[in-house]
Amino acid sequence: MKLKDQLLGIFQKFGIDPNAHGVKFESEVKLEAEARLADGNMIYTSADVFGVGSDCYMKDADGNVFPVGAGEYPLEDGKILTVGEDGKITEVEEMEVESEMSSDDIIATINSLSQKISDLQSALDSKNAELSAVSEELATAKTEATVSATELAALKKAPAAPSVKEKKATLSASAPAKAWGQMTYEERIMSQIQNIKK
Repeated sequence: MKLKDQLLGIFQKFGIDPNAHGVKFESEVKLEAEARLADGNMIYTSADVFGVGSDCYMKDADGNVFPVGAGEYPLEDGKILTVGEDGKITEVEEMEVESEMSSDDIIATINSLSQKISDLQSALDSKNAELSAVSEELATAKTEATVSATELAALKKAPAAPSVKEKKATLSASAPAKAWGQMTYEERIMSQIQNIKK
């Protein structure tokens, strides 16, 4: 038993006239025209064509007809039906279709894209030149770092202070070969110390 029949039975049981309360149980809706929506569902109308003022319906899985809700319904053929709150079509629009570009427009677009490509190429060349300069600076810095590391290794191997033995050799080499009487007191003492160590 359909829902409509159940509701009519309830109204009759209590002796209520549904039409008096604004409830209308229409008999079978005669659908005259149909169209496929862009999403693949079917839409129907009782009018000959889908036009302003025509009512719109859909069917559920059981084939029961129900009015569509308010909103826009794009059709498969490119039209857009706008349905109002009352379930009637308020507007029928044609979808805007982009026209093909003229040859002048295509040439202008190609020239514009070519200019953008050449701008990008020159920017790329500039960045490559900067990268090359930075690479050269990096190579120079690496070379300097290698030289500094070599110098540091040499400094690490060298003694921190001159050897006492080297100072003695320097003193003995620099001692003048003067006669004893011509030497100062300090020179005589140094001469005596050197003779003792030999």
